[in-house]
Amino acid sequence: MLALFLTGVPNAGKTTLGAYLTKQLNAWQGPTSFLDADVVRKQWWPGLGLSAQDRRQNVVSLGMIASAILMARTNVVVACIAPYRETRNAVLDMLRCDGDNDVLQVCLTANVDALRSSQRDGIKRLYARYDLGEVVGLTGMDAIYEPPEPHEAAFIDTTNLSLDETADCVWEDLAKVILHNTQN
Repeated sequence: MLALFLTGVPNAGKTTLGAYLTKQLNAWQGPTSFLDADVVRKQWWPGLGLSAQDRRQNVVSLGMIASAILMARTNVVVACIAPYRETRNAVLDMLRCDGDNDVLQVCLTANVDALRSSQRDGIKRLYARYDLGEVVGLTGMDAIYEPPEPHEAAFIDTTNLSLDETADCVWEDLAKVILHNTQN
């Protein structure tokens, strides 16, 4: 089975890319579930706040759901800020526990102008609200985001890439993971 774990700061493109990759995987590889951290948090754990402990709990809980999906022989795409490296790595280890799973962590990045653009910040207006002092604890601004180490993830700068181009980068990186796993 396949697990794609998309991480990065707000507005880097995780949800948009995750939904797109899920559609592609459904067509090419069979059943694929999409877990968007914001949606799952609102539906299942609406009481979680933005403390470090609550953020860790959200990521671990997403990991447990993703693991159950993999055990049900369904691919999974997870889109989650997951700001803490240690928590992310624990979840990724959980997803890899069955040696048959191919797991790829993708860290999406973009320059701050792109993150703040009306195209990306339009609905939630996180950065606009942050600038007005209405949002405190914005990951990557006044709340920590620990990016993966270079050997832990594929990095894709989405600043100037289309959705198709970004997806193509993911497929290239995934092919390397699958090839590596079949050789070991």
